[in-house]
Amino acid sequence: MLKTSLNFLGIIIPMATLASQITILGIKVVVSYLLAGLFLILLGSMIKIKTLFVANVFLTSIVFSLFCFMEFSFAYLFKYKIGIDAIYVMLESNKHEAGEFLSFYFKPELYILVTVLIFAIIIATILSFKNFQKVEKYKMPKYVNLVVMAFCFIGLYLKGSLLPVYGAKTIFSYNEQVKQLSEISILANGHFQNVELDPVRENEVNILIISESTARSHMGLYDYYRDTNPLLTKRKNELSVFKNVSTPHTHTLEALDKVLILEDNDDIVQKYNLTMVQLFNAAGFSTHWISNQESLGVFGNSTRYISKASNHQYFTEGLMREHDEVLLQPLRDALGQEAKKKFIVVHLMATHFDYESRYPNKFDRFDSKPKTQFEHEEAYKKINTYDNAVFYNDYIVDSIISEVEKKYEYANVLYLSDHGEDVYETINEACHTESKGTKPMFDIPFFVWSSAKSKAARGPLSLNINSRYSSEDLIHTMADLAGIKFQGFDKTKSIINASFQEKERLILNNKKYEEVFSSK
Repeated sequence: MLKTSLNFLGIIIPMATLASQITILGIKVVVSYLLAGLFLILLGSMIKIKTLFVANVFLTSIVFSLFCFMEFSFAYLFKYKIGIDAIYVMLESNKHEAGEFLSFYFKPELYILVTVLIFAIIIATILSFKNFQKVEKYKMPKYVNLVVMAFCFIGLYLKGSLLPVYGAKTIFSYNEQVKQLSEISILANGHFQNVELDPVRENEVNILIISESTARSHMGLYDYYRDTNPLLTKRKNELSVFKNVSTPHTHTLEALDKVLILEDNDDIVQKYNLTMVQLFNAAGFSTHWISNQESLGVFGNSTRYISKASNHQYFTEGLMREHDEVLLQPLRDALGQEAKKKFIVVHLMATHFDYESRYPNKFDRFDSKPKTQFEHEEAYKKINTYDNAVFYNDYIVDSIISEVEKKYEYANVLYLSDHGEDVYETINEACHTESKGTKPMFDIPFFVWSSAKSKAARGPLSLNINSRYSSEDLIHTMADLAGIKFQGFDKTKSIINASFQEKERLILNNKKYEEVFSSK
């Protein structure tokens, strides 16, 4: 048995690395991989053809090393077990997104581990070639076979803990969803009924700015210790700044599926025909979608179908390399087009990792030691580059408001982020993840700017700035802001309405908001 095991060093060594993360992964995961390894060793020892035996050792070692490395890396980097949400993101990623992810998170010690695993695979293959005759003559005791087989049957019970198992299920589910999405018809006006528009406000533009990964806690507008929002702070008296808004999810895909859609349900045809764009179409607005994100990939899946109904679409397809000011000219063009009523969505790249790629060099402002409980250079660097990205985002958002001011006397601009980001604030890393969401990942910036004539025509907003609010109800607030009523409109879900009611409990990850963070 020992000689057989030596031939499978490509299983034993990655298994050892996985066991080192048992406190994060849990004993069930580690035992599942151990049993899977024993099963593979048992099967391999039964092969009596030398070529097949060597090939089996080589291929098995590669596959086993790959999955163990993925499990280990996530546990080591993020201190949590790789989950379905992470697999889904990987399926949606392109090579540029993957490249930024690796450059942002990958640590040098993981390259050492990769090297060790490669050598383990090579050595295991060589040993299997040299020791084949010995293995062939070696007869394993029957009780060993029975013990290993017993372990394998137990492993069948634990199979749900194996990444290949739930990974395969996720891929199947993903492919089914892609197929369904490719077959649905996106209607211009969707399934909205009884849509009415306030007749007093004919010549008005409404702008929705969607930021990316922007943490409220890093914004000077929300009293961050650094002046990351000098321009918006100057406008503070013009803004209605809401202080207690959260996102329902910490990933773009899941968040925008709720933020931009009236009802998030399992009926995909119904779901993608109840979008905010379709509502504004039905109200007679000329609709525009202007984005510095790709129409495909991790950021594009939901928004691709939501944006389809817009009259005009502009995607930079810049592969995450363009700074957000590239959107200012398309915005000017949209504002200049003939139409009495316009609804424009501006989807920014904003402060998404890699932070230092999100802003030009002239916005490299913060380089001193930042305030953080995590005292190391990596934390200092990422906090500084993130704050620089927030500083640049301030310039972009202020520029958008300025462009609107130039062209329209009646105008509204609503700004929010899809989700937040924890940048060495409560955890020793910079990330956003559903698996171990923290308060900075859920708490988002949310404010409204309106021109003087819009305020006069509409009347003052009901400023519930301290009320708890979830961005999943945004369609009601945005409709209220634009003077749109429709079947299904709920004024108690519009935070700018005098009839607004806080939800009895704000739900995050199927738990009360307070329960999620009370112990953190």
